[in-house]
Amino acid sequence: MRTFAEEDLLGRIREGDPASLEELYTRTRDRLFTLLRRLGADPDSAEDLVHETYLRLWSRRDQLPAVGSSLAYLCTMARHLWINHYRHRTFVRRLLDRLARRPRSTTPPIDRADLDAALSTLDDDTREVFTLHRFGGLSYRDIAEAQGVSIKTVEARMKRAFAELRLKLAIERTDR
Repeated sequence: MRTFAEEDLLGRIREGDPASLEELYTRTRDRLFTLLRRLGADPDSAEDLVHETYLRLWSRRDQLPAVGSSLAYLCTMARHLWINHYRHRTFVRRLLDRLARRPRSTTPPIDRADLDAALSTLDDDTREVFTLHRFGGLSYRDIAEAQGVSIKTVEARMKRAFAELRLKLAIERTDR
């Protein structure tokens, strides 16, 4: 197999040569892995981030800038991916901690009979919009086309349905 200088490899990758990407990967993957481990990534995450680095390099090959060192460019890409990974992981951990500390609701869940009774109090158009969207999974646009109304009308009917259901279900809970 013919070898190329690292700068030439990026140029060949820019042109769409997969063999050049493979050669660059072989030459630099261990250094990227070591960098990511030193930044604090666990071995599995570091391996995933190394692969993500080369995947992004290949998928954005037509936008590759002219750089002096392909290793430095790859290290920068890997570092940015690690930062994003770390921030996401930290955000998720904080969110889960917040959810775990949130007090549990003492109100009993709404049973299906109460919901059906509340739905029966809605006018036909409002009930149809609500059931098509919430239980049928249709988008507002699909409902608007099916009913021959505007999307704004569907939005207004959904707003009305939520308001009336919230009120009706709250009253039924206080009656118990």
